[in-house]
Amino acid sequence: MGKLLYQVKKFAFALNCFIIVYEKKGNDGYKISKNDETYCLHFIGDCYQETDERESALQCYKKEMFLIEQKEANEKYQFENYRLHYQMYRTMAQLEKWPAALNHIKCTIAKFQHSPNNNGRLASHFNEAGQCLCKMKQYDDAKDYFEKSLEIGKKIGEKLMGTKIAITLDSIAACCFNLGNYTDALRYTGSAVSIQKRVSKQESVDRVLASYYYNEGLSLSEIAKCHEAKASFAEALRIRKMIGEKLMGEYIAETSNRMGGCCFRLGHYTDAPEYFYSAISIQKRVSKKESVDQDLASYYYKEGLCLSKIGKYNEAKAHVEESLTIRKNIGEKLMGKEIADTSNWIGQCCFELGHYTDSLEYFDSAVATQKSVSKQKSVDQNLASYYYKEGLCLSKIGKYNEAKARFEESLMIRKKLVRN
Repeated sequence: MGKLLYQVKKFAFALNCFIIVYEKKGNDGYKISKNDETYCLHFIGDCYQETDERESALQCYKKEMFLIEQKEANEKYQFENYRLHYQMYRTMAQLEKWPAALNHIKCTIAKFQHSPNNNGRLASHFNEAGQCLCKMKQYDDAKDYFEKSLEIGKKIGEKLMGTKIAITLDSIAACCFNLGNYTDALRYTGSAVSIQKRVSKQESVDRVLASYYYNEGLSLSEIAKCHEAKASFAEALRIRKMIGEKLMGEYIAETSNRMGGCCFRLGHYTDAPEYFYSAISIQKRVSKKESVDQDLASYYYKEGLCLSKIGKYNEAKAHVEESLTIRKNIGEKLMGKEIADTSNWIGQCCFELGHYTDSLEYFDSAVATQKSVSKQKSVDQNLASYYYKEGLCLSKIGKYNEAKARFEESLMIRKKLVRN
């Protein structure tokens, strides 16, 4: 009965059936064999896994593994051990216990060599090991595993493994990107794009292809090829818009933001606000917690920077104030440096508008926040900048002694920075 309920995905009911059988062992003369005990634990663990009770699933798998390891080491039990290590890997990964997950996927790979030959599955396991290492920020080791997966995928061929080969290439690109090897990252992402375009059945709405174009844009941005980066982001944006805002809203907003960033770096300050405004509009529609949405705060901030570059200081100030409100809602503990920087930019807008008293208030706030979050106040160049701007404001309103004191604070930090 339990197995039948499991097969029709009635996991809670199936769980009760298997627990009843398992808990009866040794009671009222009822006997359960080691095989049946292992069988019950296997399904109890899987039912817990399917009902998101992962810690309970983990305990069942550990008991099952203990029983399996006591059995004769023949091919059948080696395959059971492989399956169990893989289930434990999945559970550990879902619990974000990455070192333990890595250990189990490594055991899975080792045990898999004794199971029926399936190179495609082995390639997947190498990928999973790579993902664990990426979560642990061990990108060199992760890259080695992804390359093993890629080697198998290429041997099987693009016809059967095309999409998986593309995914692996993109994963290697991500490792290269995080290691600062942007040219290599670009090469791998370019290959992923080429393969995905060949194997995709619906290229115009292929979200995976969109992500590869997006990643290509990131690598191009890092090597200052902003025109090419903008073109890659434009491809990603086109596909994501075709899929629709309902499914891809946050991704559309972020891609628009990246295009705005390219325009900004290219000095196209008139074009950039259009993209940031689009990012803001979409993010506001899809955000579940607009008042504490870090991405939305970032888009408002960048929109303000662009507007200040083209001399629209009142509009710039309004946008940066929106950013400041959200960042303050998130809190100084998480966003302290960003709050200081945002206060600084509002102060800058006020200064350009000739509102020196208001400007001073924001620069004072920037100094206070930066001092509270800075780990090295004596060599903090942002703090030096904020002190300097306080001095400018104070000199504008005729408070020269106070201005002098602020300039001296700034000078002291900058001298230490030069010495260091």
